[in-house]
Amino acid sequence: MTLRCGAGDKPAGLVLDPGPARLPAGAEFALHGHVTGDAGFSGALAGPGRDGRAVGLPTDGTFDQIPTAEEAAHSSWFVLACPPTAGTLTLLDLRLASRTQNPGTVQVRRSAWAWRPRRWREAPEGLVAEALALGAERLFVSVEIEDGALADEARFSEFVGLARASGIGVAVVEGDPGMALDAGRAVAIRRLGALVAYQRRAAGDRRLAGVQYDIEPYLLPGFQAEPEHILRGWASTLDGLSANAAGLDLDLVLPFWLPLHGSAGLVLPTIGRVAERVTVMAYRTTPADILTAAQPLLDWSASAARPLHVAVEAGPVGDETARTYRPAPTGDLLLVPQAGGDALVLMLAAPVTLSASDRLYALERESVVPGARVSFLGDRRRLDEVIAQILPTLSAWPSFSGLALHGLID
Repeated sequence: MTLRCGAGDKPAGLVLDPGPARLPAGAEFALHGHVTGDAGFSGALAGPGRDGRAVGLPTDGTFDQIPTAEEAAHSSWFVLACPPTAGTLTLLDLRLASRTQNPGTVQVRRSAWAWRPRRWREAPEGLVAEALALGAERLFVSVEIEDGALADEARFSEFVGLARASGIGVAVVEGDPGMALDAGRAVAIRRLGALVAYQRRAAGDRRLAGVQYDIEPYLLPGFQAEPEHILRGWASTLDGLSANAAGLDLDLVLPFWLPLHGSAGLVLPTIGRVAERVTVMAYRTTPADILTAAQPLLDWSASAARPLHVAVEAGPVGDETARTYRPAPTGDLLLVPQAGGDALVLMLAAPVTLSASDRLYALERESVVPGARVSFLGDRRRLDEVIAQILPTLSAWPSFSGLALHGLID
């Protein structure tokens, strides 16, 4: 676009407003532009009711404007200001760019999951070879614990040594939504005790790289009704695990929406205190969707000074049908009051009529979310293409520490 200014001493120029978009809070970005025209023009990051810090623009060339923390938090406009003399300026390009040097050559650590214990028991060499083929430097595996000790501990120790010799750290992955409740918390701490005991007995080259907890308490039936209670329980579990970890690093798997939840303050401070690193499940398949999903936790992890890994899904995921219901005098969804939480009765034999004690809902709309929106479905070529596209942007967050690949092994 071209801005033509007449001579004068009153403020004049052009405001570029991105609408609801904002500068990423935790990222190290520069505003990169390219202009050509007359001398005397300036550019500034500003916002409603806020003056900007004016920077002179070249007559023909590129410029980088690095926002301060204050500007990143409160500015969203870019203002082109006219000089006192008449002049013309053409804006050829304006974009956010990572301040990382040579972002196109960013190298990133990778980790991967291997859920089935029989893989490291029966074919450890093959499992290590698969991890190496993915470029993984860390492998998350599950173990069986019996009578307070690892089952097949000798074989597991050999596998850890084999992986370490190939440059791959092994971490045990644990997790169940019930671990956010009292009974599950006790189970989680007992199982952690078995891992701590293994770590104390293991030789240096057969020691664990840490323990990952994929608890996902929001899957509990009562979460929608009482999220505060469950989030407090989750925080208590994390505190208990940290107190009993005996030096084992904790890696916590988190949903991408957690910082946006109204009660996130009940658990995020605990996560920031006890986690050695966090992993965000940014399970989407387009670059824009992955970055959008990851950004809230990237911003949080930058402020919390915690390394963050961005996880993507590549395993089999089916299409998901979403149904939206509305209150109605007749319908096929019945809400039945229950002690400890209401129950829903779906797909009644025929629509029923509302009585004084019933709450009925009718289907308003139905949509299908394709599995390909969530998972790369084993398409390595597409996965690698998207990773190459998102890495330069992810590298702008100083907390970004790598990618975690789910579903490519097993």
